[in-house]
Amino acid sequence: MTPASAWQTGWYLLALVGTAVSAWTDGKHRVIPNRLIVSWGIVAGGGSVVQRMAFETTWHGMPHVLGFAVIGGALSLAFALRYVGGGDAKMAMVWGWCLGWPAAVVAIWLTTLVSLPLFAWAIWHHRHTGQAWQRVSIPWAVALCLGTLAYGVLTR
Repeated sequence: MTPASAWQTGWYLLALVGTAVSAWTDGKHRVIPNRLIVSWGIVAGGGSVVQRMAFETTWHGMPHVLGFAVIGGALSLAFALRYVGGGDAKMAMVWGWCLGWPAAVVAIWLTTLVSLPLFAWAIWHHRHTGQAWQRVSIPWAVALCLGTLAYGVLTR
């Protein structure tokens, strides 16, 4: 395994663990606390510094910055339109930093594919329990975690 592929695997695992913890917290409490996201962000930022100082002569962090900016911008817009919560948007920014560009975009696409069956099941379940479909709510962190897992399975 080359140092570059080892770092890519490490970034993927950081994204997967971060989304798994966020999904568990979001599913249990319906909120992703700032201290969780900030801690994850500090680890991701520290990882970038270590990667730059110890293993590379030049910093190739632009994919991380692009992942952060593109995913963060898209989810900030979704938050402004009230499609996702603030914790989801902040979580996605750190997640985008971990995966980088273009991996984060591919993983978001996979998240969409994974979340469609979840949403269909939720609608079916709520129809059979008598609740209105407008109140169907799936923690987005769960879908993002499953999309990240699918990305890892398909690319590794």
